[in-house]
Amino acid sequence: MKRIRQTTLLATVVVAVATTATAAHAQSPYFPRTSGRWATSKPESLGWNRGALDELFDYARREKSTALLIIENGRIVAERYWQRGDVPRVGSTPEGWPIEDVYSLQKSFISLLVGIATDRGLLDRRAPVSKYIGVGWSRASRDGERQITINHLLSMTSGLNDSLEPVAPAGSRWYYNTAAYSQLIRVLAAVAHKDVNKYSAEWLTSAIGMSQTRWVMRQAPGPNPYGLATTARDMARVGLLVLRNGSWLGKQVVSRAYIREAVAPSQALNPTYGLLWWMVNRQVLGGDQDSTGDFYVVPSAPRDMVAALGAGDRKIYVVPSRNLVIVRFGAEVDGAEGRFDREFWERLSKVIP
Repeated sequence: MKRIRQTTLLATVVVAVATTATAAHAQSPYFPRTSGRWATSKPESLGWNRGALDELFDYARREKSTALLIIENGRIVAERYWQRGDVPRVGSTPEGWPIEDVYSLQKSFISLLVGIATDRGLLDRRAPVSKYIGVGWSRASRDGERQITINHLLSMTSGLNDSLEPVAPAGSRWYYNTAAYSQLIRVLAAVAHKDVNKYSAEWLTSAIGMSQTRWVMRQAPGPNPYGLATTARDMARVGLLVLRNGSWLGKQVVSRAYIREAVAPSQALNPTYGLLWWMVNRQVLGGDQDSTGDFYVVPSAPRDMVAALGAGDRKIYVVPSRNLVIVRFGAEVDGAEGRFDREFWERLSKVIP
């Protein structure tokens, strides 16, 4: 009887230690290194429904995806890639994974660079844009242009139209304006005294291991000549940096204060928009609105989710409450705006307990 009690006690201790170790592993923050293998977690070890996960990937494939990457606590849980003729590649990784121009996902990337420039004292976000790139960058009068600050470009409240003509006083109108936003690329070059690839590498991509990311000049004319060519894994690093409040391997790459501000409403005109980041939190609007007009809300998503959104339904989802970062590349899905987001999160809710 005594030996049985000792064996039982020993087994209990072993189970307790194993449980504690597993909990510690789940809670300890993991950061992928620049080179070498990215750590993974098995869906089953997290209690995820493997059958529902397979169905989720099948849905993503049917809905014109070229990449879907799901990360929990920094570790890759699931990852798939598909080739599509209607989604051009800028290149491919040695593994054959796509390098794509991610369109407006670059806005959220530039937001982090603005935060770094601000942290370093190189940039005053309350200052006029013309302080950094000179007068005449828009079609507003000199006095009108002087009223447009860096914060107005970050929050999409410049008061300009797509031709950079004034249509409202700065700060009085929310309008998603790529032509106005892209002036931030010039502003950063002016304060860094370097071109966009050099300051991006020195300030951000090298710090968090984005080895497959570079800026390219687009062939087709448009409001922004710069394209950000990158991979799903590199964009996941961006999401992970935001999830970790700007910290990476013990270094504060972007200040926690700036990250908090970037993913909170930047103005009252569109409370779902921060500083080039989206908040799809339906509580922001006080109801269950879907994506309509200027507001982009996904009722099926976790309430604390923030996102970077780009053409072709490219996404970076960041969910602090679930320690999740999810990246989707591909082509624009058919149907109403926001359909992919809504259906994706409805399906993912069946995967994660």
